[in-house]
Amino acid sequence: MGFCKRNDAAVTAAAAPLLVSVIALAVHDLTRRTVAEQGQLRARIGKLLEDALGALPAAQRIVLDAPQGFAVAVLDDRHAALELAERVQTGAAELPLCIGIHYGAVAIMEDAQRGHALFGDGITTALTMTQAAAPGRMMASRPFHEALRAEDPDSAARLIAAGVHTDAQVRTH
Repeated sequence: MGFCKRNDAAVTAAAAPLLVSVIALAVHDLTRRTVAEQGQLRARIGKLLEDALGALPAAQRIVLDAPQGFAVAVLDDRHAALELAERVQTGAAELPLCIGIHYGAVAIMEDAQRGHALFGDGITTALTMTQAAAPGRMMASRPFHEALRAEDPDSAARLIAAGVHTDAQVRTH
């Protein structure tokens, strides 16, 4: 998911890229469902995400709509990002939710009409990780695992190797 800068005064320049943890939440096969089902699933996941975010201060996160669900950028705390993803996964036990986590570069852009927007490979890779995850499962990228291991080795030990995933652009993760 990327956002492009519009050519009008309502959009401020993008900030310098930041390294953040991005959690992408995607409903498996969302576009194959009826519009009513899509709305119901997005509403349920939105409520679940809202409840799970309670433990994470608003200043440490940016929440965005994503094509198949939502994306959350967690600033400065890989451990908190993993815990957020685990809370969502636990709460979504009966939902066809795929969770992807990545640690990478994003830039934040402020749009006077839409609020914050994020763009960059950090978002794209987190969304790619959702494609590698089965419904009900979470898939973390190697950069996320390595950054988490440097910050909190015990939390990193909760993640196990899942093999290599090749995305639509023939990049391996």
